[in-house]
Amino acid sequence: MCPVCIATAAWIAGGITSTGGLSAVAFKRFAAKRAERSSAATAAAESSEGKEEG
Repeated sequence: MCPVCIATAAWIAGGITSTGGLSAVAFKRFAAKRAERSSAATAAAESSEGKEEG
């Protein structure tokens, strides 16, 4: 392969890898925020149930 072809292949592979990594980071952050909200909602519901019973 010519040097230009090798450079192009490396550039494409790097772009795919960074895009996949970026997607994984975005998904991880989204999932963490969603879990945080879910936990907060569950905690709020449990605390309000305790006040009604007491």
